[in-house]
Amino acid sequence: MRLAIVFTLALTLLGCSSTQHANVDPTKDATAVGAIAAANDAVADAMPAAMNGDAATKGRRIGMAIGVFSAIFGGGSCEPIEASIDRYRTFRDAGQMIGASHDLRKAAEEGAQHGAQFDQQMVQLKQIDGIDINRPAPYVLDVRFTGDQQPLDAIVNVVRSGDERYLIVEGKDAASVRGALIDRGIRASRVEANDDGRELRIRIVFE
Repeated sequence: MRLAIVFTLALTLLGCSSTQHANVDPTKDATAVGAIAAANDAVADAMPAAMNGDAATKGRRIGMAIGVFSAIFGGGSCEPIEASIDRYRTFRDAGQMIGASHDLRKAAEEGAQHGAQFDQQMVQLKQIDGIDINRPAPYVLDVRFTGDQQPLDAIVNVVRSGDERYLIVEGKDAASVRGALIDRGIRASRVEANDDGRELRIRIVFE
């Protein structure tokens, strides 16, 4: 049921774009991967409460009633008792799932909206000259500089809003870049530096 809800939502999100291509690389190209991942996580978080909610309880009772009827009258006279029990359980569980589906779908939609914010930020970052964007995970963006200039103002304009973004500056001069980001409005508690001597990059983590 969880997979069905998220899969349906994924098809809806992908269908909304007229620019989808067969050879899309989610680590390089702007996609709805954040929305889909966040929807899946939201459904997982909401599942225990939804399955024990009023609607799910009512659905379970209806399923139990149908299941009893099906178990008694649905099989042949020589049907094994195990088959009757399985049929009863199928209707019982289906009723519970149907009852919970509203809450789960709502959670999936809210999660997708949350994750779509990060998808949109990737779109905005890819429009900035002088940087290269890589997405190693649904909630992670790596920003590397491709020229002598560091367009920090443009980057900050994209990621400054909200407390869900956590920035990790790694590589040469990481501490000075961290300071520059803070000077431009990034909260000090939301950015850290790790000067490991390697190529400079800014990792943006969406929480």
